[in-house]
Amino acid sequence: MMKFHCHRCEETFRIEFQNLYNKVFIQCPNCALEFPPDAVKALRQFSEAYMDTVDILKKTGSFKECWSISLEGNSTPLPGPINEFEHVSFGYEKEKEQSYWQHRRKPYEAKIQNIDDGEFLL
Repeated sequence: MMKFHCHRCEETFRIEFQNLYNKVFIQCPNCALEFPPDAVKALRQFSEAYMDTVDILKKTGSFKECWSISLEGNSTPLPGPINEFEHVSFGYEKEKEQSYWQHRRKPYEAKIQNIDDGEFLL
């Protein structure tokens, strides 16, 4: 079960984890705030990867030579709500571009630009 927290209206709602794989759109049932499309896509991929893993474990296991996995609950919603004045704090833009997770603290991938060889001719 995935619990969603809308910080616009303080509504919470849940979606069964196995039902995330086919979601193309998620919104708050109370105020209709849209969940970011890239986040919906990432949840869909996460759900697919989890279900693929369970299927692989089911197909490859044998008596006493098998694995099981489960999702543990975390009651702390992540990331927390954005402070009203956070956008004016020193380093906000740089911090916003980094991962929430310390072990992944690096800027998100930059978009690669194709540069024509002719552009370097003097």
